[in-house]
Amino acid sequence: MQFIEALKLRSKLLFLFLLITIGLISVGAMGTTYVNAMKKNIDSLYFGSLVPVTELNEILQKYHNGLANTVYKASRYEMSSSEIIFNLEDSLQDIQKKNGKVICRTLKVKMRWSMWNIQIWK
Repeated sequence: MQFIEALKLRSKLLFLFLLITIGLISVGAMGTTYVNAMKKNIDSLYFGSLVPVTELNEILQKYHNGLANTVYKASRYEMSSSEIIFNLEDSLQDIQKKNGKVICRTLKVKMRWSMWNIQIWK
């Protein structure tokens, strides 16, 4: 305590200013590192669980050209049951290859529902 009391007011203020500056710089550095780490975690969470737009477009094209077209032809009795099953399974496998596992599960449920409706209307 005697050391601080022995200093002039100018030295005390300079010492206090340096102490606060060092504290602010250390808090800022820690904050920056934690924000960067949080950004990496959020990016991996966000981009790791989403299907990229280009792959989603390919999945939608396969859905419209393969699945929806097959169901439409099946409802109009333009295809045999073996062709329907082959086209549906082939389209679902292609969609699964393109990282559409969640989408594929949803489509399987929809296709079962559509095929059930087609069988009812026979």
